[in-house]
Amino acid sequence: QKPAQFMPKSVLKTNDSNQSYKLLNDLEQSNATVCGVKLSVQQSNSDRWSEVGFGDAVALTPQQIRDTLNLLRDLVPSGEVLIQVRKSISFGMGIDLQRFAENQVIALKPTEVVQ
Repeated sequence: QKPAQFMPKSVLKTNDSNQSYKLLNDLEQSNATVCGVKLSVQQSNSDRWSEVGFGDAVALTPQQIRDTLNLLRDLVPSGEVLIQVRKSISFGMGIDLQRFAENQVIALKPTEVVQ
């Protein structure tokens, strides 16, 4: 098996904390790294929010994302956790990408996968 990279044409984003932590768990199970990610914690209908973004060349592990989200949650404890992947997700093996896509219900397109 060869390494694989998922490069979504549109931003892969979560809509609430449940989706965000499911994405994180699926990334952890797949031993993936993420580039070009934006992490936010925000209270709905409020000016209380915190956010951090990482450049396209900065690869983060799921644990690094989780640690960063914990810091943001310290600032906005009751906010929703949101994740946006703007660049890519890298996997050690193609089967890991396939499993991740199945768990996230993503229809992989050949133009979005580099192997």
